[in-house]
Amino acid sequence: MLAELTKRLVERAMEVELTDHLGYERHREPPGGSANTRNGATPKTRKKLAETTESRRRSGRSPSVRLLRPPRELAMSEKT
Repeated sequence: MLAELTKRLVERAMEVELTDHLGYERHREPPGGSANTRNGATPKTRKKLAETTESRRRSGRSPSVRLLRPPRELAMSEKT
């Protein structure tokens, strides 16, 4: 159940991010015939938390954001 909720949360967050980046809602025409359009989705699995789908974009770039990033443990030896 937690995996399903995580999947839905991540997919919704990615959809909102893409809508904000492109400037129009899903299943709508792009404003002004923009070349930056939605182009389906590809399956993604990260760290076996949940399987999600990430929307593909034609000729568009957006900053990569990782939502469920576990804290990084750095193994550093202190020399004093």
